[in-house]
Amino acid sequence: RGFVLAVGNGGLGPHGRLFAIDEGIAELDAAKDAAAGPPFSSTALARAIAEKRLDRSHVLYDPDGKPPPLRGVLPVADAGDGLLYAVVMRGKHAGQVWLVGEAWSPVLGADDGPADFVAWYLAWLDDAAPVIAAKPRSVRATAPRALDPSWPKALRAALEAPAKARKLGLSDFFAPTIPDVFDRLPGLEELSISHSTASALPGSMRSLVKLRKLWLTSMDQLADLEAITALPRLQFLNLARSSEVRITESIAGLVSLEVLILSFTNVQALPAALAKLPRLHRLDLDLCFDLDLRQAWPVIARLPALRTLTLAGSRLLRWPTALERPPSLAQLDLSGAEMPEGQLERVRAALPGVTLVA
Repeated sequence: RGFVLAVGNGGLGPHGRLFAIDEGIAELDAAKDAAAGPPFSSTALARAIAEKRLDRSHVLYDPDGKPPPLRGVLPVADAGDGLLYAVVMRGKHAGQVWLVGEAWSPVLGADDGPADFVAWYLAWLDDAAPVIAAKPRSVRATAPRALDPSWPKALRAALEAPAKARKLGLSDFFAPTIPDVFDRLPGLEELSISHSTASALPGSMRSLVKLRKLWLTSMDQLADLEAITALPRLQFLNLARSSEVRITESIAGLVSLEVLILSFTNVQALPAALAKLPRLHRLDLDLCFDLDLRQAWPVIARLPALRTLTLAGSRLLRWPTALERPPSLAQLDLSGAEMPEGQLERVRAALPGVTLVA
């Protein structure tokens, strides 16, 4: 309310511009839906926030597998891919910004807590604003490598104090190239990059030998992952919505990988080398519409530590004749998946003891 009264009703903002109030209300089925309660309980929303602190791809799906009604929120900006940024209007989470649509996902701030509208807007403003460098008082004999003022504020801050940099988030980084400066951040443990239009990763990412978690999401042209396929400590790799990524045999170099998320990508096949990953216990292949299970399942079946496999919402029309069970598999999510008639019963019969979500 303060923003609308003091700054403006709509205007520049994340992903281009903010909605005016009437435009936000127009995104709802009915104006009264903004004043209604959110479609999820406060407990479910709080759990989603807690889980996203561990997994930045976390989304809260409707328990019945149907898109939840858009109520209890005021949409404030278009996030693309059928999603909206919206402010929660009622309950203990009122004021927080969430991604809403077919699935709900909380927006986290710099402290990994839920971001309110002001924090969300200022984070965008900080990244969008140019930096005017102060005139140096003196010229050093050996000047440090310059920081490009067009780089995101978070990256510049990390490079100014590289010894302290442990986490780095470059969200909504709309740029055709990623700065090749990661050799200057040797202590980085968590890195998140989204929406860049780069087709390959900079070679300096090979220097991130302490990196444990990596998000490379919504990067529509990213295909070449070679720069990160030998990181010895990488445990978590999220490539969700980076539609063109290809997983090659070189993934065998990620010897510590435990979680691999390929949701909403164009992946068709899985390399045999995936089965060489001794710690991989979670594999997400939901919303993969081109996946050929005749090729992929024999690889999946050889994953020694796999406990959770997600194929929700995928188009699974090509199944192998026989389904060998991965030795450690405990849960298989097939909710909303498109399958041949009778296939669900065949899967249930072939995988006794596995919890099947359908």
